Amino acid sequence: MNLKNIPRNPASQGAEGAFSISGTCRGAALSVMTLIVLAPDASVAQMLLSENDCAFIRRYDSENDYSLVSDFSYMAHHVDSGPDCNDCFLSLLRRGMDVRITLHGISILQELDSMAGALAMYSYLMMKEAMLSVEFETASLGEPLLGGWIAIFFIDRSNVHDAIDLFDGRPGFQRELSRFVRPENTCFTSMPEWTRHREISFVFINTEFNRSPDYISSCVRQELYNASGLRGDPQGDIGLFSNVRWRGQALPPPLYYNYGLRDQIMMRLLYDEAFSNGQTYQETFVDAQQIVSQCYAD
Repeated sequence: MNLKNIPRNPASQGAEGAFSISGTCRGAALSVMTLIVLAPDASVAQMLLSENDCAFIRRYDSENDYSLVSDFSYMAHHVDSGPDCNDCFLSLLRRGMDVRITLHGISILQELDSMAGALAMYSYLMMKEAMLSVEFETASLGEPLLGGWIAIFFIDRSNVHDAIDLFDGRPGFQRELSRFVRPENTCFTSMPEWTRHREISFVFINTEFNRSPDYISSCVRQELYNASGLRGDPQGDIGLFSNVRWRGQALPPPLYYNYGLRDQIMMRLLYDEAFSNGQTYQETFVDAQQIVSQCYAD
């Protein structure tokens, strides 16, 4: 695998910087993978919401069924289903530590470039909008997780029982995994441990029925986004990227498309000092409304 010609300025609306990926594959197992994400140029530092951002927010509010503030607040608190709860609102959680991503069960994948591209896009997004660095490595299913981690599990019938055994003592996870390898299931995220010293997220991707590059890429990008604090889908949509109007720039395989300006603005809002872990949906809505009100000032 060699992806050294990923385009500069990967984001759809004027992000500056670059990333590159290179690696070596042996059969279906990844032996070497290196991710390099170059920081955005300090000269392009700007206020929280630029005029371009505000123009987009006004268009989003007028053309979408829900305002950006409403969608942002909903996504920061709503959980559709999973071991944490079903169709409920939880307290806000955002990351305060740099992120280490571990990839579990990667040997069952037949193509790795699209996954690597998704990781690079997420890494750039977090560096630019949340000021957090991201690195990743392959790992066995049974490797323990510590510190600021996101563990991505690629699950099929060949390893689902190993994954279930890994979560001994967590009956909620075991129940979810026991019924996960079904055609109607795709991917989900849980954030079970969140303290001052531990920020742990688990991402599960069902690869039994679909291992296409665009499916893997979309699941990785969406679930990493969810695992960083915006854990719900936009209201009325079945996924972060399902509405082509707000999806990022179309790119050739293995990248497919990037995070859109909506996704970038929301991540930047989430990591603004106005928000803090533990606050309620109502508090998030009020704080977001106050920030976005600048876009409607005379």
